[in-house]
Amino acid sequence: MAVWPYLNKLDPSASEGFLSVTVAVYAFTQTFSAPLLGYWANRCGRIKPPLIFAFGCLIVSNLLWMSLESIHVSGIKWVLLLSRCLAGTGHGAVGTLRGYVASASTPDGRGKAIGTAAVFFSIGLASGPIIQIAFSPLGYPGIQNDWFHFNIYTGPPLVLLVTNVAALVLLMKCFKETYVDVATTDDSKSSYGVVPSYDKLVIVVCCFTWFCVAICVAHVESVNTPYTMMIYGWTNEEAVVYNNIMAACQGTIDLAVFALFAIKLERILDYRHSIIAGLVVLLLSYIISFPWPMWPADIPLLSSSNLTSPDVNGCDAHMHAWCETSPRVNVWVYSFCFVAMLSVGFDMTTVCIITLYSKAIGPRRQGTLQGILWQAGCIAKTIGPLTMLHLLMAVGPQMLWLLLIGTYICSIIPWVIHYKRLIPLVVKAELKSGECVKYDQGIMYRF
Repeated sequence: MAVWPYLNKLDPSASEGFLSVTVAVYAFTQTFSAPLLGYWANRCGRIKPPLIFAFGCLIVSNLLWMSLESIHVSGIKWVLLLSRCLAGTGHGAVGTLRGYVASASTPDGRGKAIGTAAVFFSIGLASGPIIQIAFSPLGYPGIQNDWFHFNIYTGPPLVLLVTNVAALVLLMKCFKETYVDVATTDDSKSSYGVVPSYDKLVIVVCCFTWFCVAICVAHVESVNTPYTMMIYGWTNEEAVVYNNIMAACQGTIDLAVFALFAIKLERILDYRHSIIAGLVVLLLSYIISFPWPMWPADIPLLSSSNLTSPDVNGCDAHMHAWCETSPRVNVWVYSFCFVAMLSVGFDMTTVCIITLYSKAIGPRRQGTLQGILWQAGCIAKTIGPLTMLHLLMAVGPQMLWLLLIGTYICSIIPWVIHYKRLIPLVVKAELKSGECVKYDQGIMYRF
């Protein structure tokens, strides 16, 4: 959703700092809801109850968002913040869903199953910006009456509301849970059905890498819109349209990459190679889009006459000293890095981390551990907006880009150092005489 432009319309006094809080709180609530919903699913042995709760939160969130302009209170921005809190709580169920996909598929078909789920997830990601663009002709304030405002900002949540209600009905009426790769309690206690303990190093490295990858998402969610409005002088409506066009292109690339993994690539690529390659692509995207001195320092500046106009944008040199000296990256170069390189790098890394992580856990219920993986990303998306937007406003884009470049260098290092150990769990280990393997109920020795 177009949070920053809409927030500007609802409350022109809202600062970039409040935007960073609004973006961060969405991820912050997921930080708690993701592992808790996964634990709930593991404890009751079913994913339906936590999913019903999650959809309920999403429905209320969309209702609140649609009603913001009709709620005549002084602190309307806090109602918007509540809407994002509920949305974050509901979206915490993604980890629970991933755990179910892993448990409902065989180890050999795990990559295909996760790739297929990612295809539908990417369809949703691509549909969101397209829906936003479809409502752009309404503009703002759009169609109004005393109790409802229908415009570029309230149209998309109406579609989401209908979609969430339909998904909830399908979940309750048609969904049947089936598990094919979860060892039963009796099996795990049997010497013929030993499930070894998972390697905690693999779990930690995957979570750390997911944290670093989520920094990219945090950058897109919190920095991209205000950054492009400042350095390219886009208006609120232009920022909504242009950024959603780029996001729709990203979603299309996501769909293509995930489909390739679901159909073929999963069988021929090594997960570790793909993760390292994806991280390198992410690193290169920030190196190429870095504001190098070769770019002209011609960022549009706000003048005293349009400084307070909500429909005129640019960089305020009175507040940000870097506006007059920072190079402005060519919009096509920035768009290529933002759309193509970030998408390919993120997609390659995402599918392979999720698949390797689920295989490293082994044939056990994965709701809690998948929730912890999702939580690692949510922590990044909580810290990221609070630090990155502040860093951008305080010292400019160059220091922010250097921080992101350093982050991806750090994310590559563990995969190079521990390359041989970062593998799926070997359930039926071939032990030599005198060797042993740890599992949930103790240690198995070979004499």
